[in-house]
Amino acid sequence: MHEVRAPTSVSFNPVTKVSFVESVYDMSRREKRATWYTEKELVRVKADVWKIIRFHSAGKLDPYNDENCIRGIENVLSTNTRLEQENERKVVIQAVLAKQELHRKIGVLAPDSLAVASAAHSRKARTRAADMGAFDEMQVHMEAAKKCEGGTLDTIQRITLAKLPELFNRKIVAHIA
Repeated sequence: MHEVRAPTSVSFNPVTKVSFVESVYDMSRREKRATWYTEKELVRVKADVWKIIRFHSAGKLDPYNDENCIRGIENVLSTNTRLEQENERKVVIQAVLAKQELHRKIGVLAPDSLAVASAAHSRKARTRAADMGAFDEMQVHMEAAKKCEGGTLDTIQRITLAKLPELFNRKIVAHIA
């Protein structure tokens, strides 16, 4: 039986676009303050995230309070979600590495094929991101409806119902329920 060794590196298209980014060492103090968090700000951000996680774990999270937004930290809130996403990421990497190894064996350079393999195996993540974006968009429309016309239930329903066909098509309604 022939043992197949997992590929260990990825090569990219030789045609590249280079963008130069100013080094932090070339920035003025003012530019650094405008660009980077201070140690104090970073500590506050981390404390806020942990507060949200504790509230969520205790079931005390108010979903209508913008300060309690969990967008971006969903993985921390659910071990299953985090493990699933880590596994999906590994599957994408392995698919690309396997395709690249095949290319090396047959002596072909086909970066577009690697991109197709990556896209095919990361479809679920792209769909999840689009669904979350659609849900966030609906939330924005609902908030706008609340502010506009005194936020009557009729106004909120009209705006929400106008968006529902698009949301159904994107299968996002499951996130709403």
